[in-house]
Amino acid sequence: MNMISPTCAKILNKINILIVATLLSCQGNTRSTTADTTLPISSDSTEKRSSSPEIKKEKSFVILEGEITKTVYEASKSSYHDFITYDSLTYAAKDGKIVLPVKNGQVVLTDNTGVPHDENIETHKYIGQVKPIHKYVIEVHLYEDNFFVLIDMESGKKDTVNGFPYLSPDHQKIFASQFNPYETYDHINPPTQDVELFAVTKNGIGVIASKPFSWYFKEVYWKDNHTIYVKATTVADGSDFIFKKLTITEQ
Repeated sequence: MNMISPTCAKILNKINILIVATLLSCQGNTRSTTADTTLPISSDSTEKRSSSPEIKKEKSFVILEGEITKTVYEASKSSYHDFITYDSLTYAAKDGKIVLPVKNGQVVLTDNTGVPHDENIETHKYIGQVKPIHKYVIEVHLYEDNFFVLIDMESGKKDTVNGFPYLSPDHQKIFASQFNPYETYDHINPPTQDVELFAVTKNGIGVIASKPFSWYFKEVYWKDNHTIYVKATTVADGSDFIFKKLTITEQ
């Protein structure tokens, strides 16, 4: 029988140790498919206002403005159905975190109270669920901005809208708007009320039309799948109301 020399035995022993260490390292790096999915929300205003890249604008839409009376506005208001289920306590923040369950894990939203600088502040508030399109609604506040994020209940994918999301009766569009105090447009002086219209598709949510207005929204509802009624004022903090009709049409 051939005997292994002491030198060879030491070498083989070192090789065995390396093999075991490598296997343990690989095992430690294995990730479970049910691990938490943390989806940080970007504070980049240009990113949050752009359409989702998967969405193709096969149709072009415009927003047309018209006048209505208070009587017309009030007559249809009670027929509007708000599709949001307001269950804010279901996923309330704990220790500065909101945890939302999704199909293969969870989405964790973590607040920043202003560390290291005030400009880094980012807080989240769970509003509720838009069950017809399977989205959680999150309100986000930054140092000089605020917006809403819709998070898919299955995939965890997030889409950003510039204001509170109003879902159309056919579940295919979302209307949102945001007060804008900054000088943004050449043809209209600040402040403005910036309207954005979104298409809801299987690939996500994306902007299909936008328009700034020089009056300021107090109440909004969908009259039908193509018409939005608005109660507004001509000054930001005014109490003298005007009533408008926004019609969504294809170009």
